[in-house]
Amino acid sequence: MYTLSNSPRDPAAPARRPYLSAERRRLQLLEGAAQLVARDGLDNLSMTGLARHAGVSRQLVYEHFSDLPELVAALLRQTFGEPDQNIADVLTAGGASPRDAALVAARVALSRPVHERRLLRSLLVSGATPGHPLAPLASQFRERSIARWSAVLGAEREPSRALIWALVNGVLALGELVDAGELTLEQALTEAQMLIGRAVGAAPS
Repeated sequence: MYTLSNSPRDPAAPARRPYLSAERRRLQLLEGAAQLVARDGLDNLSMTGLARHAGVSRQLVYEHFSDLPELVAALLRQTFGEPDQNIADVLTAGGASPRDAALVAARVALSRPVHERRLLRSLLVSGATPGHPLAPLASQFRERSIARWSAVLGAEREPSRALIWALVNGVLALGELVDAGELTLEQALTEAQMLIGRAVGAAPS
């Protein structure tokens, strides 16, 4: 005859995973992915590593994200959704000159937390490698950035795609110098203002 046991739980047994709704579990996984990227870099993020970090099975991770690019895309949307919209609002708002609007957008970008800018730089570096699984995401970011900055700066003189992309990368590079303590935010903005002026000034008449 079987009876219920009142013996204490084996401490060596794996802990039960607390129940979370699908939405909260997805958020937990994204938070875990952000922690791993901040600690180890985007190139070291993996579905297996995230499962281990979050204390869940790989199958559960794949139930929420079909592959690594989908996970990173969701992480980017969560991390940059609000600041990305803020920059878009600044670039499309009326009442300011194109150069002034671009400078305000640069301030928004340079004022974001360090780990956010590093995530973006990691994406661009990884995505520059032919055949890399994150290359399509990096390409999407590039095209969106070029379209947004071209829309506002083109109100004066239409810069080339190359100049716009150089400007975006220049702002990101200034952020790295701010993070390293080589520039203050205001010094970086002064440099950004010169980059913006050159991008517009170098555009064909």
